[in-house]
Amino acid sequence: MKKDSFSFLAEIALLAEKKQIINMAVGEPNLKLPETVTESLAKNFSLSQNYSSPEGIPELRKLIQKKLKTENKIKAEKTVITNGAIEAIFDLLLAHLKQGSELLLFSPYYSKYNMVPLLNNCKVKKIPFQKNRPDFELLEKTISNKSKVILLNSPHNPTGTVFNKEEIKELVEITEKHSLILISDEVYEKFVYEGKKHISPARFSSDVIIVNSFSKTFSMPSLRLGFMTGPEDLINPALKIHLCNVSCTSSISQNIGIKLLKKCKNFPDLSELNNKRKFVIKTLQENNIDFIFPEGTFYIYIFTKKNSNNIFNKLKRNGVLIMPNKIFGNNKNAIRISYSIPQEELEKAIAVIIKTIKGD
Repeated sequence: MKKDSFSFLAEIALLAEKKQIINMAVGEPNLKLPETVTESLAKNFSLSQNYSSPEGIPELRKLIQKKLKTENKIKAEKTVITNGAIEAIFDLLLAHLKQGSELLLFSPYYSKYNMVPLLNNCKVKKIPFQKNRPDFELLEKTISNKSKVILLNSPHNPTGTVFNKEEIKELVEITEKHSLILISDEVYEKFVYEGKKHISPARFSSDVIIVNSFSKTFSMPSLRLGFMTGPEDLINPALKIHLCNVSCTSSISQNIGIKLLKKCKNFPDLSELNNKRKFVIKTLQENNIDFIFPEGTFYIYIFTKKNSNNIFNKLKRNGVLIMPNKIFGNNKNAIRISYSIPQEELEKAIAVIIKTIKGD
């Protein structure tokens, strides 16, 4: 029986638990917080036994709004703390997509973006990248009177593409022209290279919803801590779903989030991660393997010229776990790898991947 993408993701999560496999599938940065920070967290940790408000602890929301204002040049109208970024996206899509409406996604895209359309009979319309960049002419042609939401992810999972300022501004102009809701998933905002800069579309419009997470920025996916922020009239419908679904986010995680925002001003340090990135790029180029040049994230999107499901199965048998392209809503033969693993494992895994793709 053919598996849907969510069953397949569950299978990958189970495979990742095996000790004998090199895991290049899961999106964890695996960066260590400074010891001074972890020691402070341990010493000053207070076990909260109470619910927070559904919106989240006020101090945390204020710190996030301060961060947005100083770092991103954005004034946040309303902020809600969620159980990771994915809960925020789920709440927002469920609130704003009704039966028969359309969600617009640049393709390839993060697999869980289409979860709500599958649940409530909405339609996903894909806008494939052209020459590894967003195609706005195609976007305009794709928009219909049923189009409701466009979901942007930059830096982009799975390709590592970073939308530049001109692209972001053009996207904002199109969404305003067609009265679309623009949700900007910015969980990889800190992971940019080659002099690239993350630019939020909320800099050019007050009607943008931003989603972000502590999982990537602070390498703390176990916290399950994220947030959504934007205009009150767009956030409030999602807040109702958040309240009904989870009541609130863990107060323990929120208190840790407060300390992280106060103490980790210069985190993350990308030097080690960038060296791994350069190693993979150089090795793939030397072996004439085609890929999208990664400007951000910690992924590389590799073209296989063969069925990516077969490549996935061959690599799995050889002890390497990757993400095949069927997860990302695109028909091209490609795989996504994460290079945020120990260097020794990285070198071994890349050798296996190259040998498998070449068919040696």
